[in-house]
Amino acid sequence: MSFKDTFYEMKDVRKHEDFVIKFLNFRLSYFTTFSVLEVLLKNGIIFNYELNMDAPKLINKDIIKRVNKVCFKLLTNFAEDINYVIYNHIDIAFSCIVLAKDILKFKETFNPELEALYNLKTGNFAKCYNYLDK
Repeated sequence: MSFKDTFYEMKDVRKHEDFVIKFLNFRLSYFTTFSVLEVLLKNGIIFNYELNMDAPKLINKDIIKRVNKVCFKLLTNFAEDINYVIYNHIDIAFSCIVLAKDILKFKETFNPELEALYNLKTGNFAKCYNYLDK
C-alpha cells in the first residue's frame, strides 16, 4: 500500500505533525517500550559467540528473527496486562529480551556485554522478569 492509497494527503499529514511537535513543545524524548525494544534489538543483543559460526548464514539469521519475534510477542502480550504500567520501559524491554533468549534455550540469557554496554544489572529488572515469566 502506498501513501497515495491512504485517505490523507501529505500536506495534511505534515500540518498535523507540526501541530503535534509544537504541542509537545519540541520535546521528542517520549519513548515507548516498543521503541526501546526495537532500538535494543536493532543494535544487537546476540553476540557472535552465541551463534554457530560454522552454520550457514541463513540459520543464524533465522535465530535472530525468532528472538525478535518472541520479544515482540512477549511485549505485546504484556502490554495488555494491567501491571504493565508498574515497570519502566527499559526494565520491560530487557525482561522481554532475557525471557525470549531463555525460551529459545540460549546458554547465556543476559550477557556480560549487555551489562557493560547498557550499564544495567540483572537485579534491576528481576521483578519485571519474574512477573513476565509467570
